[in-house]
Amino acid sequence: RLRRHCGRRFGAVDAMTPRIYQAKTTDTAKVIRRELAAAFPNTQFSVRSRTRGTDAIDVEWVDGPTSDRVMAIVGCYQHGDFDGMTDSYTYHGGKMIDGLEHGVRWLQTQRSMSEAAETRFMALIMQYRGDLDGKPDYEIANLAWREFVRWDGCKDDLPATTSDLPSARDW
Repeated sequence: RLRRHCGRRFGAVDAMTPRIYQAKTTDTAKVIRRELAAAFPNTQFSVRSRTRGTDAIDVEWVDGPTSDRVMAIVGCYQHGDFDGMTDSYTYHGGKMIDGLEHGVRWLQTQRSMSEAAETRFMALIMQYRGDLDGKPDYEIANLAWREFVRWDGCKDDLPATTSDLPSARDW
């Protein structure tokens, strides 16, 4: 049963060290999808595995929780980190579940903004900052994105006034 569900098997260092069985990338994606659904039941997540050439998982969602909150849940499934200074990958292992190590080498999260959120944030930024008339849309969209990144769609409704913006709470 164990071999059938395993993608790879790492050899033992010596006779006393047990082998570590690695779960398939698709099975790890299923586990991540279940954990995210339990933590954020009102947010639809897309969890996709990429297995051609590398083992990676992409997690995408619209509005919902901040990227930091999602990464706090899924970050333990990344095997390690890439160090650009030494051009090396440092392994620290994945998450052990029922004797299988669930993890991938690359884990990417991407939060997107819905049209309703974009419209609301852009209108509030223009209202708050009186100096944006005649500015290109990409500048206003950049300021709206900065507010959106700090907004937690699971905890708060879309801001209705400029005082509801995430940066207004820090003033």
